[in-house]
Amino acid sequence: MQTQFREASFLTASQNLKSHSALNLQRLDDKELVDMYISGSEDCLEVLIERHKNLLFGFIMKRARNQDLSEDVFQETWFKVIRCLKAGKYNEQDKFMAWVMRIARNLIIDHFRYTSRH
Repeated sequence: MQTQFREASFLTASQNLKSHSALNLQRLDDKELVDMYISGSEDCLEVLIERHKNLLFGFIMKRARNQDLSEDVFQETWFKVIRCLKAGKYNEQDKFMAWVMRIARNLIIDHFRYTSRH
């Protein structure tokens, strides 16, 4: 019984620490989150995606005009962002969301080019 109580207390403390840490990450700007993600803090990417998901999805949907295509492009955009960040291809002089939206725009253009040829 005592062991179960300690485990429950530890889990509660761990969850509180994680939610406190997430609140601190929310306070950081995009540049700080990107730098921390590149340094290995995976939670920072989750904060960036959550922070910008509505803006990015709206941007994609406006251009793609198709829910399924928009969801695919949204997901592929974040995959490409992850690959570029991990490969060191992000130029910090660019604003993060402008860069992400440019990636999404290019993926949409590529999709329509491909479908018009086939």
